[in-house]
Amino acid sequence: MAVICAVNNTFGESHSYVITNLNKKNITLPKEFHVSPFYDMKGNYEFDFQKNNFVKINYYFDKKLQLTTSINGENIYWNDFNLFKIFVRHPFYTIFVILFIHYQAIKLFFKKNKYFPKP
Repeated sequence: MAVICAVNNTFGESHSYVITNLNKKNITLPKEFHVSPFYDMKGNYEFDFQKNNFVKINYYFDKKLQLTTSINGENIYWNDFNLFKIFVRHPFYTIFVILFIHYQAIKLFFKKNKYFPKP
């Protein structure tokens, strides 16, 4: 069994982190992808799988915690009916996520966070 953590950025790019050692609760992997202009390309992600259906991801740079994110969900069978049901229940979820990301970016901009251009 494995977990695939797909990371996307605002430039339309994506990178997948494939985690196969699920016996370990905390797994640290090097950051290999430019995600945000407010964070450097360097650093590590720590994936925390301590609870079922819940993943916490910490981003560290110079051994200092920079960002904490999390996602949770429920187990469902992957079929057409369930995918349709999700779409009907959450039709504007993608729009909400995009708006929330831009809201957070505006907050970081006004805090005068350092800007890291895309390499």
